[in-house]
Amino acid sequence: MKEAVKGRGIKIFIDMSAISLAYIFTLMLKFEENWLYHIDNKTLFFYLGFIWVMFSFLEIPKRSWTYTSLDGIIKIVQGVFISTFMLYIFSVASGEARSIYTYAALFFFSSGFCIAVRYSFMLEKSLHFHRGGKENLKTLIVGAGEAGGNLLRESLHNENFRYQIVGLIDDNPRKENMLLLGHKVLGTTKDLNKIIKSKKIGSVIIAIPSGKSSDIRRIYKIAATSGAQVKILPAFGETLKDEPYIKQIREVRVEDLLGREQHNINKEEVEQTIKNKTIFITGGGGSIGSELSRQICSCHPQKVVNIDINENSLYFLELELKNKFPDIEIFSEICSIKDKTKLLWLFDRYNPEIVFHTAAHKHVPLMEHNPEEAIKNNIFGTKNLVECADHYAVERFVLISTDKAVNPTSVMGATKRVCEMIVQNAAKKSSTKFMAVRFGNVLGSKGSVVPIFKNLIATGKNITLTHKEITRYFMTIPEAVQLVMEASSFGNGGEVFILDMGKPVRIMDLAKNMIELSGLKIGEDIDIDVIGLRPGEKLFEELLYDEDTTIKTQNKKIFISKLREIDIPVEHHLENLKILVDQKDREGIKGELKRCVKTYEEPEFHFSKELNKHKEDSTLPSQNLSMNMD
Repeated sequence: MKEAVKGRGIKIFIDMSAISLAYIFTLMLKFEENWLYHIDNKTLFFYLGFIWVMFSFLEIPKRSWTYTSLDGIIKIVQGVFISTFMLYIFSVASGEARSIYTYAALFFFSSGFCIAVRYSFMLEKSLHFHRGGKENLKTLIVGAGEAGGNLLRESLHNENFRYQIVGLIDDNPRKENMLLLGHKVLGTTKDLNKIIKSKKIGSVIIAIPSGKSSDIRRIYKIAATSGAQVKILPAFGETLKDEPYIKQIREVRVEDLLGREQHNINKEEVEQTIKNKTIFITGGGGSIGSELSRQICSCHPQKVVNIDINENSLYFLELELKNKFPDIEIFSEICSIKDKTKLLWLFDRYNPEIVFHTAAHKHVPLMEHNPEEAIKNNIFGTKNLVECADHYAVERFVLISTDKAVNPTSVMGATKRVCEMIVQNAAKKSSTKFMAVRFGNVLGSKGSVVPIFKNLIATGKNITLTHKEITRYFMTIPEAVQLVMEASSFGNGGEVFILDMGKPVRIMDLAKNMIELSGLKIGEDIDIDVIGLRPGEKLFEELLYDEDTTIKTQNKKIFISKLREIDIPVEHHLENLKILVDQKDREGIKGELKRCVKTYEEPEFHFSKELNKHKEDSTLPSQNLSMNMD
């Protein structure tokens, strides 16, 4: 306590000294060599008194000089302005007022001197930190925008900032040779290789959170080839506002290289749909469910209830959400969607207004081997939720579906198509707006190839690939969730929405990129083994869309599939499936699925035929869409 009071006393003394110098400097500027004869001790005394009172009132002495911010500077300017104005009023009242320009100059110099003292302190501390830093790598920042500027500001006062900033580069020609907090914009990304070599750059930080993945790939390739370490600031959707940037700088991930251009959604409409509502999320501990929880919480719901059978995932998600969103009621419920009694109890207890249903068994080969579990969880679990939502008059029910529901070649895909049929049938006779959203692979999800490849690389094992020509479509988890939320906001019931998954990614290229990101060489440190397609797996995803088979929506990345009216007696097939599941008749289950989903056909792996089909499809218009789930 004594040390704190002593520190504030020293700060006040320095500020008063700076104000006194500003007063003298103003007199010197006005009276030149005769300034000494115009010092008025009474005026200076009152001015210092006004400054001391205002600074104390605004708690300026309590602020850290090491962490001086724009808010602190504004407080200083406010305090000095009010004090100078009070001095002017005092001088007028005592008949000793000088020219208004004198007081303007006094205000300008007093503010400037106080701010300069703080920035001098920050700069000295920064140089001290950097001289003593352990890494002290010569670092180049790519991006002279808001993120790059914030990174520079943090480097001035954060003692944990271990990078020696040499300069910046930016592709905006107007910023060339511009100085940003004392650091020069040295050129554009075209000059990156030359600058790295001439300045002996050891580290490159990519600070363009809104940058396109194509630009990130190009910058990464140049920097990595030049021998520099490459770090990146996360995209705006990942950035944590209250966390220092130094903690958020991370290694470049494959998601950064394959991620797609961000698209704006109608945030106002989405927030209006969710605000002050009680939201249920099944599979809340999963990749999609947990991201849904985060983005839904940012739209100010009243309650968010995450339902899952994975207690660890739910527990850690609840801790995270309660920390970030203290004003929102967060609940975690351990429950299987196969347990209708528990579901009815939860619906009665919380009375949800919107349900996002993400819970499902998604692993294709496992569901081929365990079809009865896919039926019980995917189909009858969805049926339980639909009946509960209808009974309790939920406003909206959103089923997360998959592209594998289209002309399915697997049990998993067929069960998800039956789920869509259940939802569509319910929409015809219920006041609840039932809808489904289809999409495919999401980068970074627990069941995708990315974490599997990462684990193999980390353990020094060869990457296993099912076929050298296999391709998939990828979307980042935040983007997928954004589009799901927007689709749910303008759905009227009965729709099956399709998300545009962009361009396909050759999995062989994905594997090579991940090996390179790990600093390894193919053929020397690690190899890629081709092991053949698994049961139910497609070589190329076949879902295509054009204006004849889809309806456009207000978001160019969301379409509505024109599905035929469902006249198949789903309930009859569900009764048969229940009997077959109880009997553990796996072949009978597949047969009943084929009778229910007419397009379900187990694949025969004729690679050349499928490859030729894919080549023919590739000549279709660029808006063709293909998707794949985990």
